[in-house]
Amino acid sequence: MAEPRVILCVDDDPRIRELVRLILEPQGFRVVEADTGLAGIQRLREATIHMALIDLQLPDVMGYALAAFIRNMTQYQTIPIVALTGAYSTELIPWIAAAGFDTLLQKPFSVQALREIVRRYLDAERPEPAPAVADPAVELTHLRRLTREMAYDLWRYVEELNRKTVLMGQQAKLIEEIVIYTIHSIIRILETNERYTAGHSQRVGAYAVMMGRRLGLTHEELRTLELGGTFHDLGKVGVDRCIIRKPHTLTDEEWAEIRRHPALSYELLVEIPFLREVAQIAGEHHERYDGKGYPHGKKGDEISISSHCVILADAFDAMTSHRSYRRALPLPHVVAEIERCAGTQFHPEVAEVWLRELYDRGEALLEETHRQFPIGDEGTG
Repeated sequence: MAEPRVILCVDDDPRIRELVRLILEPQGFRVVEADTGLAGIQRLREATIHMALIDLQLPDVMGYALAAFIRNMTQYQTIPIVALTGAYSTELIPWIAAAGFDTLLQKPFSVQALREIVRRYLDAERPEPAPAVADPAVELTHLRRLTREMAYDLWRYVEELNRKTVLMGQQAKLIEEIVIYTIHSIIRILETNERYTAGHSQRVGAYAVMMGRRLGLTHEELRTLELGGTFHDLGKVGVDRCIIRKPHTLTDEEWAEIRRHPALSYELLVEIPFLREVAQIAGEHHERYDGKGYPHGKKGDEISISSHCVILADAFDAMTSHRSYRRALPLPHVVAEIERCAGTQFHPEVAEVWLRELYDRGEALLEETHRQFPIGDEGTG
């Protein structure tokens, strides 16, 4: 006799968990329960799960964060994940899609509604996940609410556990991973529907790490650098999408709007305790070595060396990627531009190590990185 398929239900309301069990176990499924996000992760590690039902508001972590974390577990990248919520609104659609949920079930749900979702995703050929809204128009206030709730809820939970146990190392690390995976999901919201910037943040993080290795940064510094590069444009969620997509010259007012995004990136990230160094990098990624950048006009060593790496990585990816107003520039042109701007826009030492990297394997480096994080183009992204 075949083993029953296992469905994980993560909800802090015992009545919901009991209802799921009473509905699905007579249908031949085995239901495992968890009342917190961390308990849910423990269940995922104890048994092979075939489907997960996750409440969006859990006591320790947000359901979005848990779904994003599950999607980064190799064995669970393709299982159906259903969001449970008692407060549905259309604002949820881009969030649940980007976090990795397949669909949403509103509470209170009927016996028929739950059975139908399980049948659709487990008893028949699995449908494609519902696409995110073409232009989700996620507002800065919503993102601030998400990151603040996520950060403070998680760290209140950490502090409570600290008072109860000394076995905090693994749990604290797990919580950090959940937060990071969630921010990766937010970045995907920003870039998925952008024609020309798909994969930009990941490429900037990758290029910055290559520079950091050449500069001899430590493993921990490289990890911070990678996150700073990947999260540098988070603040663009607060910028009018029409301005970002505009193919023509921007007005002074539009430039002022665009130039807000490094400070917004900093504000969003600095609220998360273990991402404060990452926040500094994100906040400095449009400064210049000669002090003519923004938002603060910092210069030279007033800017961290990691930020200098991201400044060059961001410019390099912009030059080697297609934009609404031009095609990607040829590599020799890009090399000449870096040589010209070393000591003005770019830190001379960072420019030197990156030019050395490009002299050694320029075209191969581009091909490899664009294959891993595909470049946006007309009709894509």
